[in-house]
Amino acid sequence: MPKPVTWWLLGLDQKTFGAEETMAVRKKTLQTGVRAKRSRREIALHADRILKVAAERAKSGEAKGLSTVILPRAELIKKLSRRSAHSPFLTHIGWGLAVRGSNFPLSFGVMNPDPWPYSDGNLGLCIYWGPAGGITEPGLSMLNADKPPGVLAVTIGYLNASPTPYDLSADHIIPLTARGGRNDLSYLLYSTDSWQAGTLLERGSIDVIVA
Repeated sequence: MPKPVTWWLLGLDQKTFGAEETMAVRKKTLQTGVRAKRSRREIALHADRILKVAAERAKSGEAKGLSTVILPRAELIKKLSRRSAHSPFLTHIGWGLAVRGSNFPLSFGVMNPDPWPYSDGNLGLCIYWGPAGGITEPGLSMLNADKPPGVLAVTIGYLNASPTPYDLSADHIIPLTARGGRNDLSYLLYSTDSWQAGTLLERGSIDVIVA
């Protein structure tokens, strides 16, 4: 059962759009359990707020020696515009130096624009290491993931509808036996269902040099 949401969870600003318009969107969303359609201007402004948050986190990470990739604005607007039952998506990824035998800092920005929550029970995020430029098909690449550490599940926790992304930590120790040099760190974001196959929402990889 979708949980009720309040106007601020829709990523709308009363001061920007006016109380009358905001309340109309809120009322329709609460009645139907489905996000009410927003104007292009609303979506664009929402995207800019998300990018501002991501940029601030990237700047903070840079001071700590972390690298960050951020979803392009055009792609972010496209994702915020879609109306799907499976709409969580990644907004940014941050990572640090990869040294064998040491902790590897890794984080994902996950956006939940839906008017209902997600948790480990219906949303999954996993990561795994492999050779640079390796197999690109998800199933085969997972079967060929480096062991150790194998395929690692990232804790989702509880993601309510939110106007800004959640930061999920995926820090882990890189084994002493890990391959040195260039490696692919792959990720899969997917929905889960007790009665049918899950849905792959996003996948990708970042090129990491392991020392």
